[in-house]
Amino acid sequence: MRSALDLSLRHLLRRLRTRSSAAFCPDEFSVLSLDSIHDAVLHLDAAGRIRYINRAAAGLLDIDPKRCAGVALDACMDMRINDAPSADALEITKHLGESWLLPAEAVLLRPDGSLRAIEGECRPLEAGGALLILRDMSEQRRARRWLAFQATHDNLTTLLNRGEMERRIAEAIGLARDGKRSALLFIDLDQFKIINDTCGHHAGDEFLRRAARTLREHLPHNEPLARLGGDEFAVLVKDCPMNQVAILAETLIRAIHDIRFTWEQRVFRVGASVGVVEIDTQFKEWKEVLSLADSACYLAKDHGRGRVWIARKDDDLMRRRRLQMDWVARITGALEDDRFVVYRQQIAPLEQTGRRSHWEVLTRLAEPDRPLATPDLFIPAAERYGLMPALDRWVVGTVFRRLVSDPTQAGVMTAINVSGTTLGDNEFVRFIADNFRRYNIDPRQICFEITETAAATDFDSAIRFINAVRKLGCKLSLDDFGAGFSSFSYLKAFKVDYLKIDGGFVRDMDTDTVNARFVESMNHLGKSLGLATIAEYVETASVVERLRNLGVDYAQGNFLGRPHQWIN
Repeated sequence: MRSALDLSLRHLLRRLRTRSSAAFCPDEFSVLSLDSIHDAVLHLDAAGRIRYINRAAAGLLDIDPKRCAGVALDACMDMRINDAPSADALEITKHLGESWLLPAEAVLLRPDGSLRAIEGECRPLEAGGALLILRDMSEQRRARRWLAFQATHDNLTTLLNRGEMERRIAEAIGLARDGKRSALLFIDLDQFKIINDTCGHHAGDEFLRRAARTLREHLPHNEPLARLGGDEFAVLVKDCPMNQVAILAETLIRAIHDIRFTWEQRVFRVGASVGVVEIDTQFKEWKEVLSLADSACYLAKDHGRGRVWIARKDDDLMRRRRLQMDWVARITGALEDDRFVVYRQQIAPLEQTGRRSHWEVLTRLAEPDRPLATPDLFIPAAERYGLMPALDRWVVGTVFRRLVSDPTQAGVMTAINVSGTTLGDNEFVRFIADNFRRYNIDPRQICFEITETAAATDFDSAIRFINAVRKLGCKLSLDDFGAGFSSFSYLKAFKVDYLKIDGGFVRDMDTDTVNARFVESMNHLGKSLGLATIAEYVETASVVERLRNLGVDYAQGNFLGRPHQWIN
């Protein structure tokens, strides 16, 4: 349709260019054709006076076509560039003999005060005068601006989005090299999840919008404020002393805390923690700044929430936090690339009573150009950042596949560690059951180990897990017993088969009488409950002898056999 109208317009232009300006009078066909197109067409005489306008032009300029004949163009048309007054309407009359285009950001101020974005061109007529052709681009320009806005702003809160804040942090790093320092405030809402879990995401979204408005109201000088995602926000403060930045952070915390959010007659209060980083010449890219600010915010939460933590180069807690974050990335990559390795260590009977040796599975992380990483290096980070359920699943799946493919392991029990965070994963038991069916393994061949500390920390989850895997037919072992004295009272409730005495008491029991007494007491307690006892960290022959004398059932440690890679 548009191309047909363009052809009609070009045909009319050819006809009009050959007529004299004074004799111009469109015939009925020309009028009907010009009135049917969307472009505004104005015929100007050599002096810049209007001779004729079509229906689209009358609508665009908001004028009566009968009254504008013979009127100077500048009396009917107030054109501006980016909403600033412009002399271009007057200039049109000085260049009627030339072909030219209107400036890209031209707008038209109508008599009612409204603005219309326009584009257009001026075409000279052979007989004198010119045709001015205008197009109303308001909707298109509005759409372009909206798309540009969406590219840099968060849809929910209309604050800057993460990508735009990253760009501005990068700019701030460049300014720091010129001696202009900035600071980044990383804001994380405390207890926001309660609103989402209690009232749903619609309520959560409404609170986020409320929080965004509150933060904006308490920021001076229109500082850049962004929603990074979820319940995380960031503020970039320029040319402000760090003591004033800290005061601003405290102000924002109080402002969030003072929000009284009501939803369906329930009242909620949410707090905030803030991590602060001064952007100076030590930073090379925005990722470093954002990561450090995130770490500082985490420490603010870890030390009681509702407080500010300012990142400093000599902060040992920050160093450890960043080290843990490095482990998180390495663990995630290892899970994706299957770089974990399964090791085993023997658990040997101390007396020839018909008991068989069995094995505990141990995990190592293998990376190119790095030494093999033992669990004590990566497990703390995996537990803290919720990666253990995925790692525990990897271990279970790997062990089951090894047992199926290795006939020599038929009937040999294998112990698998389960982390405290995985105990609370309701889908984990189902995952275990599915793998038993998939690989057709006798459940009595598997023993799950849970630590005393994990069991005592989440007693209900531990009980549910123990009861569920016992129904499957698995064995259970309580690991590191003695490390936390609170679980003595829980031991009767835990229907386990093995009690592993904490190695911290076992290692030097041949020279430390107090530790020897502890081992004796724990062994006696286990036996009184009908449990088989296992001593960990057995490093010497003398310790083995002491354990035999006490009647401990099994021992595990480097003296009896070092961990080795499980290769079928």
